[in-house]
Amino acid sequence: MNRFLTSRRRSRGAILVGVAVAVSSLQAVPVGAVDVSAEAQEANEVVEVVETLPEVLDGTPLRETDEGFVAGQGADAVTLPEDAGGAVSVSSETASIAIGIPGAGSAEAVLSDTNKAVYSDVAEDTDLIAQATTHGGAQILIVVDSPDAPTTFRFPMSIPDGAWLNENLDGSVSVYASATLDDGSAVVIDVGSMAPPWATDANGNSVATRYEVSGTVITQVVEHGPGSAYPIVADPCWKCIRAAVGTAVLGGIVVGAACAVTAGVACGVLAGTVIGMTVGSYKVAQTGKVRSFTKSTACGAVMGFRGKSMWVGGTLCLF
Repeated sequence: MNRFLTSRRRSRGAILVGVAVAVSSLQAVPVGAVDVSAEAQEANEVVEVVETLPEVLDGTPLRETDEGFVAGQGADAVTLPEDAGGAVSVSSETASIAIGIPGAGSAEAVLSDTNKAVYSDVAEDTDLIAQATTHGGAQILIVVDSPDAPTTFRFPMSIPDGAWLNENLDGSVSVYASATLDDGSAVVIDVGSMAPPWATDANGNSVATRYEVSGTVITQVVEHGPGSAYPIVADPCWKCIRAAVGTAVLGGIVVGAACAVTAGVACGVLAGTVIGMTVGSYKVAQTGKVRSFTKSTACGAVMGFRGKSMWVGGTLCLF
C-alpha cells in the first residue's frame, strides 16, 4: 500500500517538491486555534500527505501580522506570505533572503492545525505548503496532483545586493557575497546554500531532478510523467548542510575547550581535528577542492590546541 496516500489522495495523485531554508534559531508566538472550516479541513488533508514523511520538519507556531504569518522576533524571523503572490522571507542579523512561490496563483493562505500555510492551485493541479520550522528555517512543499502538473518549479530569490548564485559540483546552489574587512581587505562570504535536490516516488524509487540557475532564479526540474508513481517527494534544503556543520563545529568548540582545560591538550586537538574533517568533507563535496579538507582539518586541530580560545576562532574553520 502506498504509505503516503490519504483519503483525498486516493482519488487524486500527488507529487511533492520541497525547498527548505534555515537560519539562526527562532522563537515564536502561537496563532489561535485553526478554524474548523471547509478550507481548513482541505488544508489539513493536503498536509496529511506530508506529515509522516521523515524529511518534513516540524512546524513552529506562527502569529498573524500585516506582513503575513511570522515566526521569530526582531531581526531573526521567518515570514510566510498571506497569499501565493508573495514570498517566503528568512531574515537574520547578518543577511536576509526571500524565496518566491512557484506558479502564478494568488490563493490566500489557509493554516493547518500543525502550523503549515497551504496555498491552493498555485499552478495546474498544484498546491503549496509553507512553514517555519523549529530549527529556525522555512520549508516549502509543492503538492502536484497529476501528471498534467508542471515539471519545473521556479524559485526567484531575493538576495543581498552584490550577491550571486553559484552552482556547485554536488548539485547544490550557494549564495556568495563580497565583503570588506576592517583592514580593507576583500573577502567572499558564503551566505548559504540550497542542498542538492532529490526526488523519490511513492514506491521508493529515485526520480531524476536537478537545479537550473539563471540570474537570481533557481528552478528545480522534476522529471515526472504518466509513468510516475505518485506521490513523488523532493526536498532540497536551504542552508541545512551548513546548519548541520555549524552545529558540529559549535559542539567541537565546546568539547575541545573542555578537553584542553580538564583533560589535556591532546583531547582538545582530537576534538578540533574531527570537527575540521567534518567541515572539510562538506567543502570538498561542494567545490571538489581537496585542499579545502586539508585546510579545515588543520584549522580544527589548531583551534583544539588553543583550548580556551577555540570559541573565538573555531568558526573560522567553516570558511
